[in-house]
Amino acid sequence: MDYKLTANKGQKMLVTLDTKYNTYFNILPPGSTADAMFSGAMKGDRFEGELPMKGTYTIRVYQMGADKSSKAKHDFKLYVKISG
Repeated sequence: MDYKLTANKGQKMLVTLDTKYNTYFNILPPGSTADAMFSGAMKGDRFEGELPMKGTYTIRVYQMGADKSSKAKHDFKLYVKISG
């Protein structure tokens, strides 16, 4: 599931994902369809950083493992804050 938001270069972004399942998120920079600037599966359920460019960012929430294979549906809470 993709969530899109527009932000300016230099703004700060905070993203957290609260879930009990094999659910993760990636952050894709403007213009990217696959190359992530943050990978939740590798770096955890929290991102906080300064945005490198102006444009539309994509927060892609996805599942891995058996949950992905079985197309299981799980609840999650995604928190996003842009400041600056």
